[in-house]
Amino acid sequence: MKYIFWLFFFFIFQSNLLSQSYSVSSYQKINDINGDFSGVLNNEDNLGVSIDEIGDLDGNGVNDIAVGAFSDDDGGLNRGAVWILFLDTDDNVISSTKISDTSGNFTGILDNEDRFGGAVSYLGDLNNDGLPELAVGADYDEDGGYWHGAVWILSLNNNGTVNSHSKISDTQGGFDGFINGDAIFGTDIVNIGDLNNDGVQDLAVGSRRDNDGGGNAGALWILFMNTDFTVGSWQKISSTSGGLGISFNFEDYFGGAVANIGDLNGDGVVDLAVGSYRDNDQNTNSGSVYILFMNSNGTVDSYQKISNLSGNFSFNLSQDAFFGESIDGVVDFDGDGKVEIIVGAMKQTNPTLSLQTGGFFLIELNADGTVSEDYFYSYGEHCFTGQLENGDLFGGSVSFLNLDSDNLKIAVGSYRDSENGNRKGAVWIINLGGINIEVSTIDPTICNVSDGEVIISGLNSNVNYTFTYELDSVASSITQVSNNSGELSIENLGAGNYTNISIEEVSSGCTDTLDAIVLTGAELSASIASVNPTSCNSEDGEITISGLSNNESYVVTYDFDSVATTVALTSNNSGALNIEDLGDGNYTNISIEEVSSGCTNTLDAIVLTGAELSASIASVNPTSCNSEDGEITISGLSNNESYVVTYDFDSVSTTVALTSNNSGALNIEDLGDGNYTNISIEEVSSGCTDTLDAIVLTGVELSASIASVNPTSCNSEDGEITISGLSNNESYVVTYELDSVATTVALASNNSGALNIEDLGDGNYTNISIEEVSSGCTDTLDAIVLTGAELSASIASVNPTNCNSEDGEITISGLSNNESYVVTYDFDSVATTVALTSNNSGALNIEDLGDGNYTNISIEEVSSGCTDSLDAIVLTGAELSASIASVNPTSCNSEDGEITISGLSNNESYVVTYELDSVATTVALASNNSGALSIEDLGDGNYTNISIEEVSSSCIIEFSLIALDCESDNQKCFTVKPFFTPNGDGVNDFWFLKPLGQNNICSYKLYLFNRYGKLIKVLTNTDSHWDGRYNGVKMPSNDYWYVVYYNNGDRDLTFKSHFALKY
Repeated sequence: MKYIFWLFFFFIFQSNLLSQSYSVSSYQKINDINGDFSGVLNNEDNLGVSIDEIGDLDGNGVNDIAVGAFSDDDGGLNRGAVWILFLDTDDNVISSTKISDTSGNFTGILDNEDRFGGAVSYLGDLNNDGLPELAVGADYDEDGGYWHGAVWILSLNNNGTVNSHSKISDTQGGFDGFINGDAIFGTDIVNIGDLNNDGVQDLAVGSRRDNDGGGNAGALWILFMNTDFTVGSWQKISSTSGGLGISFNFEDYFGGAVANIGDLNGDGVVDLAVGSYRDNDQNTNSGSVYILFMNSNGTVDSYQKISNLSGNFSFNLSQDAFFGESIDGVVDFDGDGKVEIIVGAMKQTNPTLSLQTGGFFLIELNADGTVSEDYFYSYGEHCFTGQLENGDLFGGSVSFLNLDSDNLKIAVGSYRDSENGNRKGAVWIINLGGINIEVSTIDPTICNVSDGEVIISGLNSNVNYTFTYELDSVASSITQVSNNSGELSIENLGAGNYTNISIEEVSSGCTDTLDAIVLTGAELSASIASVNPTSCNSEDGEITISGLSNNESYVVTYDFDSVATTVALTSNNSGALNIEDLGDGNYTNISIEEVSSGCTNTLDAIVLTGAELSASIASVNPTSCNSEDGEITISGLSNNESYVVTYDFDSVSTTVALTSNNSGALNIEDLGDGNYTNISIEEVSSGCTDTLDAIVLTGVELSASIASVNPTSCNSEDGEITISGLSNNESYVVTYELDSVATTVALASNNSGALNIEDLGDGNYTNISIEEVSSGCTDTLDAIVLTGAELSASIASVNPTNCNSEDGEITISGLSNNESYVVTYDFDSVATTVALTSNNSGALNIEDLGDGNYTNISIEEVSSGCTDSLDAIVLTGAELSASIASVNPTSCNSEDGEITISGLSNNESYVVTYELDSVATTVALASNNSGALSIEDLGDGNYTNISIEEVSSSCIIEFSLIALDCESDNQKCFTVKPFFTPNGDGVNDFWFLKPLGQNNICSYKLYLFNRYGKLIKVLTNTDSHWDGRYNGVKMPSNDYWYVVYYNNGDRDLTFKSHFALKY
């Protein structure tokens, strides 16, 4: 026997455990004995108290994380630390960097019990220097008071060490907000984008124990930042501030967590999610989350609460769940346009274990802040089987790591995990989405043997699984333990269709549905060939099946023209058998079965065809369009045989009986124009047939040409259409449409075979056809457009003599002499019509015109009705032409400066308007004999939007800016560089105040503006140099203005001036 052996088929698919893969597909724990983390953890370090994704810091294509350990004792008791963990694609740690009082190149001062690392937040590259910033909370920092708290901003190198740092607290970083009690400023931090649209990213900072409105009710600070990471201004949100309008209860801990959730309600302003994790809705300390819809000034426009009692939240939070202790956002996991956030509930009771292990929620939000869907994750929930203990505080911190197609990666802190020491802490990396399961198969070795196999890999190792399937609609199940590689082998399987396949992990109850599998034993390997009948009606055709076993019995089944037939045959010594005496037809559904083994094979269909006629067709057209002397010739036939020819003539069926001549050809004669289709021929003696190509017979039609002569003018009817190439002195009927109206004329051609259609006016002559009366022959001709000559006029203008005069003029020339015309135009969108007569030169004037836009100008000659459209005209009167100059005040506090405007008319009244530091002022003045006027008694400042109006004419001139400067620093504290050139050549690259002589510069703060008044830079004694850039971008060459507030040792002083930036 001969068989085909197909050994392996492989296929990989993604399983979806829920409607959008909300189950845990894999997880990795990271502590000092898991996840390849080699850092040293001590008891009570609390690794995982905070966590945030920090982008791909090391450039390996995988996002890395920052993890807080706020009870680390580097440098002193509970000073705290932050670990930078560099991850690989399997969520293991490649390497780590520790930032603390003694490591990571961090030089900030930490005190005992500061709890540095209580919060971490990735801020991005805030100052565009190529280094990302990480905000770190030190919530027990005592700058300014007990547990006032602080926020550190660290600029990181790509190895995780600190490049530079700054601090924001009650005493540092420009923050002057009132911290009310042991507020723990820095509980959580998030970048909220440029909320106030000043070009600088802003922050939100939680302060969960702030006493506004009650003991430890909590607060949130919106910090509007400067580019140097100091606070420019702030807005507090609490029971008493920021428009929230909520009376929190004692120790609600509003501000316990905060997340940027994007513009949820579509009003163009970013919105926030804020935790209040000791809220008592329904159960004590069950917790809540507030969705804050923000205004751009940092106040709250409206809010939506999510808790046991609010916001359409479906889960029942237990007592002391601490829901809202951690929050992160946002992704759109299922691609439905609604975003998801994650919210930690670090003491939520686990439904499976009945212990306070903690957990977290994946919550999808509606645009109004209510909950669309929510999913809870803890041990035994959504296929998560990571081992959790009572008090682990799983969910104490949460962070999205990345969304990749249908898979979502989340980092979760469990900072009191004690697997390898009391409260050392841990981090879990959890993947949601499809489980990758590889299924391979081994077919049975032969068609009736049960030694096939299904191998399932990609499972958890050494775990009990139940494999369920239906074989040919009969259900079966097998329970097995996976091996060390996470594989199951289901053996002793026979050929068949395995459907409704599922695999269930017994311990978790998680199931997956697999694709159907077909196992096939080796079948016969046969070949098929055929021999056609010798002619169209003979039954001497044959089908041969080879490649069989020698001298074996077989049953062959086939359909002949859809009729089933079965024959029993024996193969010969060569392993072949023949099915003989077959006629024309379709032999389909051919199968063969070996009687001894039951093995089968399905073979290709066979079409047997006897030889048919092989005829050729040709034609001769009728001699003219209505003649019936055309002919069709069919050749390549037998000589002197009888044939029946069938054809359709213009869709009418015709049959003729004819005999071929001695050359094997026959003629169908006396045929007229038309389509001859479905032509077939049958030889009467043999019944053999042939189908021939369609034939189109066409008599000769007319071949005419067309020409035209336009009317002599726009309203004349002396145009003409000439049709030539006709027979001489014949009668014709011409039909056409003029502007869609049909006309028919009967005409005779002349001796030259042409005819004329005369007395025609302007218009479109379409659908032109001509018919010769005697023959009925026709022709269709091209459309003709006749156009009479229109006016050809020119236009010119003279402007009014000044801005309010009406002595402007429009001249139209190129017209007929002394003719009447009507001119129409729009003046500043108002339609006007005037009747005028042209002069002896063929021109006319429209006079007494003022400033404005003259559009849609058209002219019509009254006598002929001919028209022309002309170009638009803009008339502009002359405005004032003046010059401006200034004299600076003699000192910074003097008001003896002056602005002079010259080039005006002598002894005229004027009104002058200007703005000084955005305050508008208007003065009425008269020019002197020299055409000048002066605005006196002015102090230093920017005088902008200056306009001068001449009262008598109302003509105006405007100037954008005049700056009056203080002339000198009378206290002699510093000198000023008049210009600098920041081109990177090492010479004069920075602008700064220079000390006078050998003295130090007095204590000062300098505000630097561009010429439009925008603040560009603030300089101080410690940050004293400007490099010519704003937000990292080079500023243009121009004048820049500054004001210096300084103290010379015994009093406060002010100095204002400007300098030039040049390249």
